Amino acid sequence: MKQENYFSGILGGLLGGIIASVPWILMYLFGNMMFSALAIIIAMGALQGYKLCKGKMDSKLPMIITILSLISITIATLLIIPLALLAKNGYEASFGNLEWLYQNNEFTGALMKDYFISVVFTLLGISGVTSQLKKGENPKLNLKVEETEEGISTIKEAFQKHNAMRKADAVEKDVILNEIQDLNIQSMFRTLCIQKVIRKSKKRYYFDEKCEKSILRRFLLIYWNIIKWILFFLLVIIIPILFL
Repeated sequence: MKQENYFSGILGGLLGGIIASVPWILMYLFGNMMFSALAIIIAMGALQGYKLCKGKMDSKLPMIITILSLISITIATLLIIPLALLAKNGYEASFGNLEWLYQNNEFTGALMKDYFISVVFTLLGISGVTSQLKKGENPKLNLKVEETEEGISTIKEAFQKHNAMRKADAVEKDVILNEIQDLNIQSMFRTLCIQKVIRKSKKRYYFDEKCEKSILRRFLLIYWNIIKWILFFLLVIIIPILFL
């Protein structure tokens, strides 16, 4: 039997944390949002990776998982996300272009702000996991619904006023925006569409209360849409090759 040790556990925990950062990265790139609930997944990934690689289980474990989670979110936010943004905008995802990107003060400033928020969210998200570890308990994944979007209640009230709370009762976009005077709240409409809180059906819109209350549901819908587009482009590329 392989003896437990910190080194192998830390390597496994770091790999597990980075893999578990994928939902965070997808939400950032395609959902324009961050949730501390997703940081729980990062901590759980780091913990499972640490265990799988036979990391030493002792009183140092909560601190190790905290550090591994912070390292994982640092790599995800400062390295993987910028590279993904380059690829998303048609640039080569290379370290040369990454260096060029970091020379842009506006981009760097915005990214560092997001990084600070990421660290805060990570500390909030993993606090439940580490507290359970300190008590000697086996942490369980428990995604709590967390409202982070200001003005969502105003938009929801506009949909409720027109009874557009289900697909069959969807209304035109202008009907909702005409009910909202605050331009900042109006600008949230597209963001909530991306997050699937506002759903679109035949160029009409309705408010999805299930997505409002469930972060997991939002992520799964966004993730499925991404997978569909990936499959579509793969078919577009593969089918011509098959018939050439």
